[in-house]
Amino acid sequence: MNESDLSKITWRKRGRWERNILFDSLVAIDGESTTYAKKVGYGFVRDSHLSLDVNYYETQDDWDATYAYVKKSHEADSAFLDQHGRDCFRQAQSLITYSETLKTRDVRPLTNAQLTALFQEYGEQNKLLGPFLYSVHPMGEYMENVFRQMLQKFIETKKLSKEFLSEALIYLTVPEQKIFSVEEPEDLLAIACEAQKSVAGIHDPSIQQRLRKHYETYRWMNIYCFANSPHEFSHYEKRLTDILADDPVRMRENLQKQKEEQKKKTAEVAEVYRDAPDILAYAKTIRFYGYLRSFRIDAFHIAWINAIPLLEEISNRLHVADVPTLGFFTEQEIVDGLAGGPMDITLAKERQTDYVWVKYKDEWNELAVGERAKQLKQIIHIAKAEKTDRAKGNTAYPGKVTGRAKILLSLADMTKMERGDILVISMTDPNYLPAMEKAAAFVTDQGGILCHAAVVAREMKKPCVIGTKIATQIFSDNDIIEVNADEGIVRKCLE
Repeated sequence: MNESDLSKITWRKRGRWERNILFDSLVAIDGESTTYAKKVGYGFVRDSHLSLDVNYYETQDDWDATYAYVKKSHEADSAFLDQHGRDCFRQAQSLITYSETLKTRDVRPLTNAQLTALFQEYGEQNKLLGPFLYSVHPMGEYMENVFRQMLQKFIETKKLSKEFLSEALIYLTVPEQKIFSVEEPEDLLAIACEAQKSVAGIHDPSIQQRLRKHYETYRWMNIYCFANSPHEFSHYEKRLTDILADDPVRMRENLQKQKEEQKKKTAEVAEVYRDAPDILAYAKTIRFYGYLRSFRIDAFHIAWINAIPLLEEISNRLHVADVPTLGFFTEQEIVDGLAGGPMDITLAKERQTDYVWVKYKDEWNELAVGERAKQLKQIIHIAKAEKTDRAKGNTAYPGKVTGRAKILLSLADMTKMERGDILVISMTDPNYLPAMEKAAAFVTDQGGILCHAAVVAREMKKPCVIGTKIATQIFSDNDIIEVNADEGIVRKCLE
């Protein structure tokens, strides 16, 4: 295979993650591969991977093959989706449970060989969850397509308006189990309500104890794909102080009112489909996948935090500055380093700035920085959006709002967000919650009704258009845009 062949490959963007070589090597290259899919009993196809400009891609061929496999498997066995969901949950929980053993283990007495074996064991646990990280995306697309078809058929038969379809997609798909990014701010709000009752406020010993437990439970939420460092205790102290400066009791009452309204509306929508048990059963499966989509990636981050003692010991022995820097070495480079091989610290620093990793089947596997990375960016073909002033996507939560667009391409861009702005992003994750709380509406390139942005939009009751594919390319910071989530349309307005 030559560079000309490489330039002809069609890559499909799945989303974005923070730069981290170790996550790429453990999870994206190995764990999400066809080989590991077979290890966990599935026929998902992913033999190629591209990390470029904090975005990640697979080939359209791999995506289509996995979609076809899911479709065929579900048509042959109606229990396939539920079984896959249970397997995904078990594997994610298994990774977390395994990592708990690393949390308090004293690894300092271990020899380098023993440390290597433990590191590889940790890596293997991550890899076994890898197939579920990938497969949920094409499966989500398949499930949404099937659900839309089921709803459309029912609506046409009953001669109902199209609003019934959009309401079903919104209210019948809200996860029954809270995802961590919804649970955490609610828990902090509960602490604020208790702190408001105390004369000592945030300094009350019982409040400090609850806040310390909150910190221990959720500090991993600043990690994304092994990148960044966990939140400091001061992060939660500041947020608690900010809530107390407002009116936490009123905020909690409003939140409870919203939940009751949503519960009532969900019951009303479900009543429309009471004569369609197949639709209600399928919606239940989708709700579980809405939770899984967040939980499976959260499991990697929780396990990473628990493995910090192991990773710190490896960093110390390899004379690497810290764990975040260790994340810019591949699994094999770390193993070689523990065996006495050289660790190129300069190369790791270059990778922190930018890198391209392209793997195509067994024909091409290259991790590049500097000039070579620039060359690969010129060779690899990524389709660009045509110039237009509007984007079309799917409704995750209805409503219409106009505001200034803020394009967030990385976590560093969150400082641009002001209250009332429109958040325009490839895809969200728990790290973007502060920006989402400020935003008047969300617009994403990627994702379907199961994605993080869709789930949070329904919880926050903010207009949200998902899956536009092009929003981050056609809009610029401070553009005045209208988000018509009722119609799934986002357009640039004349100032």
